[in-house]
Amino acid sequence: MNYIMSLITTFGPIFSSNQAYFEKNVRPVIEAKCASCHAGMAGQDWTQYKSAKRAMSKINFRVFVLKNMPPMSSPALTAQESSILKSWIDSEKSEN
Repeated sequence: MNYIMSLITTFGPIFSSNQAYFEKNVRPVIEAKCASCHAGMAGQDWTQYKSAKRAMSKINFRVFVLKNMPPMSSPALTAQESSILKSWIDSEKSEN
């Protein structure tokens, strides 16, 4: 156990806090509401943290500015899901 703690102290946590938040909170939203179209495509698998982070401004624009995602033919985001995505996007922006 001390060895693991010394590694974490030396090299930092394996995940950033934003990535941990993504894995716990954002990924389930993306899997439920976005993955049917935005998963499995090269570079656009938004269920993966790095791909979602690269697409973050696009996600923000389409979901919160244009308000055309998810499309009307799909279930809308709940208020909680919107809040989770917005919190993650805002947190990522502040980290950069």
